[in-house]
Amino acid sequence: MEPQKLDEYLKFRNPCPPFASAPDDGRRAQSLRAVCPSGREAPIRNPQSKIRNPKSEIRNRPKAVIPVHLFGQTADMDPIMEIAREHELFVIEDACQAHGAEYKGRPAGSIGGAGCFSFYPGKNLGAYGEAGAVVTNSPQLESKVRMLRDHGQSKRYCHKMIGWNGRMDGIQGAVLSVKLKHLSAWNEARRQNARIYDELLADLDGVIVPQKADHAKHVYHVYAIRVQKRDDLINTLAEKDIHCAIHFRLPVHLQDAYRHLGLGKGSFPVAEKCAEELVSLPMFAELTKEQIEHIASSVKDFYAKRCPESNDVQAAAS
Repeated sequence: MEPQKLDEYLKFRNPCPPFASAPDDGRRAQSLRAVCPSGREAPIRNPQSKIRNPKSEIRNRPKAVIPVHLFGQTADMDPIMEIAREHELFVIEDACQAHGAEYKGRPAGSIGGAGCFSFYPGKNLGAYGEAGAVVTNSPQLESKVRMLRDHGQSKRYCHKMIGWNGRMDGIQGAVLSVKLKHLSAWNEARRQNARIYDELLADLDGVIVPQKADHAKHVYHVYAIRVQKRDDLINTLAEKDIHCAIHFRLPVHLQDAYRHLGLGKGSFPVAEKCAEELVSLPMFAELTKEQIEHIASSVKDFYAKRCPESNDVQAAAS
């Protein structure tokens, strides 16, 4: 979500405070509407009444925002943090695909109140099994997360809260400690591979290569391109033993788990279009230039032979 859209959403969900006072005459409703940035009318209350905790009166008020550093590139954090401060929101960075990525020189996961990392084996920094971590500068949050991951224990057999068994195996920590030393070099290799892809695919009608933001130091967990006839392309590449992936085939709002929100097809057209067109080409640090050239050549051959109308995606994007 763009920062401007986030701000508009929050102003809609956070109507003017119920404790706002106004003149006691006919101008009261007009004054209350004036202090409500969303334009929604707030319930008129007695301006002399005292509310112990005004914020508790705001129903369905968002408590946090989760910017996602997707595919290895950071979200534009400065405007997000500014909006979060204005609306008193806690910021949780989803850095599960952004190990070593940076935003204006700051590491992903270090900007908000907390950052979350996945160490699934396929990540830029991956364990040999399931693992993950939460990072924060808050001692209170650190203490709570440590308890939550260990059945809510503050010390052995003393349970301060209900938690779960989310402790990382020692063997995974050992593996990650070794691999962490190589992360910077592996990320640089991914960036070099992305540059080669960019050069080979940049002028190809029907293909849109990833755009690198000026504020970001990309780590290319995924090299996702937008294409037409995606499934046909994937099948053709597979015949040449080039295996691709789709991140992600179905947007969140169309998942069965969120059907109760009533957000059908067309609610988020940009997300839906991306879900229909994105395909992730092979990307890992050990890729050779010859392998990338073979992949790019195969993509070009597909559109030259089977998809002459492929420039439709370029026209749609522009």
